[in-house]
Order: sequence, then C-alpha cells, then structure tokens
Amino acid sequence: MKKAISFILAIILSVSMILPLSGCSLEALLNLFNIGDFLGQLIDLDNVLIDEYEGGDRYVIGSQEYTIGEEGLKEVNIIWINDEVEIVQDSSFQQIEIVENDEIEEEAKKVHSLYENGILNICFAESGYQGSFKNIDKKLTVRVPLVSDKINVSNVLGNISSDELSSKNITIINTTGSIKIKKVNAEGIGMTSVSGSISLDDLTSSMIAIASVSGNINIKKLLALEEATIENTSGSIKIDNSITENLTCGSISGSINISNMNAETAAITNTSGKINLDIFGVNNLNVSTASSTITIKLPECGATITFNTTSGSITSPSITPTGENENIYGDGEAEIIVSTISGSLKIDGFHQGE
Repeated sequence: MKKAISFILAIILSVSMILPLSGCSLEALLNLFNIGDFLGQLIDLDNVLIDEYEGGDRYVIGSQEYTIGEEGLKEVNIIWINDEVEIVQDSSFQQIEIVENDEIEEEAKKVHSLYENGILNICFAESGYQGSFKNIDKKLTVRVPLVSDKINVSNVLGNISSDELSSKNITIINTTGSIKIKKVNAEGIGMTSVSGSISLDDLTSSMIAIASVSGNINIKKLLALEEATIENTSGSIKIDNSITENLTCGSISGSINISNMNAETAAITNTSGKINLDIFGVNNLNVSTASSTITIKLPECGATITFNTTSGSITSPSITPTGENENIYGDGEAEIIVSTISGSLKIDGFHQGE
C-alpha cells in the first residue's frame, strides 16, 4: 500500500508545480477528469487496484465505436496506468474509435468507456477491479474529431503521444512515461511529468504551464499570447523558438537553453545548472542564479545590463560601463538584470537572425 501511495503523491507533486499559473486548487486539478474519485492506485503490475468510479455500471467494455450526437464532442477524459496512450485527432472523423488489444480475455481488464452528453470518459479497467496486469499489452489508441471544451489525459507508466491536439483547454499528466506531441493548439495548456520527458514540436496557446521533476523538456516552437511557465528540477529545458508576452523558466540543477527568444518580459532562474540564452528580442529580462554559468547572446538592439554578484565575473567584448554594476552593450535598448552569488556571465555577441 505504501508503494501505491507514493505513486499518487508523485502525481500530486507534479501537478502542484503548475498550480500558480493555472489558478486552480489542487482539489480541482485532481477532479478535472470528471470521473468521480477514480485513481488507479498502482502497487505493482502484479497487483493493481482501481478505485470505484462514478457510473461504473454504465461503462462499455473493450474496443468501441461511438456515433457522435448532436451535442458533438465537448470533452475527452482518459485515465491510464500502463502502456502507451495514442490520441489521433482529425476534424474529418465522423465517429469516435477506441482501440485496445483484442487478445485480453478477462473483461474486467479491458478498457472501459462511456460517452454521454458530449463527454467521453475512458478508464484503464473495470471500476473497483484488483488484479495483475503484468505482461499484458494495454496500448490504447483513441481516434476523435475536434473536441470543443477540454482534453484531459493521465498515465502512470506508459507514454502519451499524438500528432496533433486541439481544444479549448488541454491537460496532460504523466509519471514515468514520456509525453510526445507534434502540434498543440488551445487557449490553456498544462502538462506535467515526474521523470518522463516532454517533447513538443509546435505549441500555441494563451496560457502555458509545463513542469517536470527530472524528465527533460524539449520544445521546438512556443507561441504564448499571454504567459508561459516552464519549470524543471533536475532535467534540462530546451526551447528552440519562443514568442511570448511573459516567459518564466526555472530549474534547480538542470540546464536551460533558449534560442530565438522573443518576449516582452522574461524571468529565468536556476541554482547551479547552465543557462544559455540567444535573444531575438526582449524588453525586460531578469536572470537569477546561485552558481550557474550564464551565456547570453544579446538582441540586435543591444542592452543595458545590470550585473549583481558576490564573487562572479563578467566577460564581454565591447561593453561600456556606465555606473556601479551597470554596462551598456550596443544602443542599450533592452533592460537585463543578472543576479548571481558566484556564477559567471558571458556576453557572447549579438543574436544572428536566420
């Protein structure tokens, strides 16, 4: 039972990391799946306990196809424990398809689903079931058209993948498995993982919150019209292209690498991991660290840099001191404040546009 509790606590920890941005309470996030009090309490794959979930007697067993009603598909909720969850979304789809391995003989171990009033709920197994899932193929493929309101997906030991996801709000939670999505478009996006990696090719939203404990976070393209918060503890953070109103990026010991960064305001924090920033444009940037090595390529407009340090050093060609701890690089348009105890700062010239 202690092992089961530790898994649940790990999920709660990872979810809590995105609470400040989402504005939600922990209770609200734990209930976001709208399937009652369902949580798969994983002891090990030889003894999995599924808590009873609301309306379990109405759920349909095994692979299914649902005809979409006049209300459309408003919401998709998937709670999984082991093996991969793949979501295929296409506006041309005329129905919902849920596909699982047909060789599973015991009905209680098969996927259970319910589609009512425009809401699709998908559960790993029968409500209240306890038994072994060791050496059982439980890969799940869900094919859906556009989802109007929200998509919520959680997994414990398996990966979560999709070529494209689109809805008003999207929340994805994983523990040890990876999250890999090529394109995501929503008004609000929240993703969190404990040790699994998060890989996103194209991310567009008003509000974005992504967090991990030790898994690496890799984003190729990020567009946040209002705010983006990316946090990690020991895993790395890598963003290739970003356009945001407000960007917050933090780690403790993992590296932070951001290329082609374009933000109105940005705050980058780290304790000991390396920080590398290639800035296309920024008005106000705050970098705070204890002992990190910081390398910055400045925007073409230049910057006024305030470097506050106890014992760290600054290295830069063509810098003009204007006062205590303040230097001008180029025409000094962007305002950059770097605060460190013993970390070093290197100004590595100007951003080179493509």
